[in-house]
Amino acid sequence: MSDPLSITAGILAIVTAACASAKGLFQLVDSLRNAPKAIKDLNEHIMDVQQVLKALESTLQDQPDALVRAFERVGLKESIGACRTITEDFAKTLRRYTTNSAKDGISHRRVSLTVTFRKSKIATFQARLKAAKETVQFAITSATLVTSSTLYATTENYQAALKAHEEAIRSQAKQLEKLENELIDLELDSAAEDDEENDIISVTTRERGVALAALVDLKHSCQKSLLVTEARSSNTYQKFGNVTAVDGLSRAGAGMAGSNFGDGKVHQEWKDTTASNGGQVFVGRMDNEAFRSFWGNQVR
Repeated sequence: MSDPLSITAGILAIVTAACASAKGLFQLVDSLRNAPKAIKDLNEHIMDVQQVLKALESTLQDQPDALVRAFERVGLKESIGACRTITEDFAKTLRRYTTNSAKDGISHRRVSLTVTFRKSKIATFQARLKAAKETVQFAITSATLVTSSTLYATTENYQAALKAHEEAIRSQAKQLEKLENELIDLELDSAAEDDEENDIISVTTRERGVALAALVDLKHSCQKSLLVTEARSSNTYQKFGNVTAVDGLSRAGAGMAGSNFGDGKVHQEWKDTTASNGGQVFVGRMDNEAFRSFWGNQVR
């Protein structure tokens, strides 16, 4: 099993590359002169992706090992890689239909696209980019949920959050399936693809191939996120009394800490539990990483 530092470094490398790709597309769109509003409006969607990636980049700087391992299990790298693929491919397409011109010594870009191209191509790009961003967010939420049960006041609240997230992931999986089927069903026109001046079709053979590959990665990440969330949701029944630390030197926790619990259901019920006089107590379940993080060297 890879160590947390290696996992973090691997994810950070992919996040950095995806950020650079999104930034490059944003700058390309921003540099266009006299571009249609539909083109300029793309930057709002690109900024949304940048914000998600930047937030993830910050999160990875200082996080518990358990969360980092959960990121690996939910296929986060696959969904981030799909984000990069989608933005890079659209930048390549856009550059094909832009021209550089010089005026007063200043370099400009001018878009030479047909109205049909703008409506269809932009709409399909936006749909894929939105799906990629949301799949990344679902993976992050799944990882966070399965490693942070103590954030919820009761086990019932935690279970409700898990179930709601399961349904949201299933809905996302259906949307990805729909996008994939729409791409597969498109009729390609080889004559139109050879036209270097105009593009009157929504996708070329190359673009469809790239998009389908990205959607496969998104579907895999979605499936992994769902499996991890379902496993946690059905893994343990817990019912606790009051779990409290009565002074500032004591620590008390309850629930499920960590994410590596395997399969099978466990039934746990505890009465009131109190930590005092600098003591530490945790009732529930912990995996190895969470155990080390909570107890450190002060096992009592």
